[in-house]
Amino acid sequence: MKKFDWTTPNLEDKSWSHVAEPKIDVSTKVLELYASIEMKSILVKMLGYSIFFMLA
Repeated sequence: MKKFDWTTPNLEDKSWSHVAEPKIDVSTKVLELYASIEMKSILVKMLGYSIFFMLA
């Protein structure tokens, strides 16, 4: 009987990883998508303001 290590997840135990990984994967994808949308909107705003100031 081997001692269970609490600090690191047991990589051999597939029942644990298959529960945890999809949740982490989905949340990171959502965050990445949100971040990319935020960056695009900021860039569009900056571009719009610079054009506005050039014309003004």
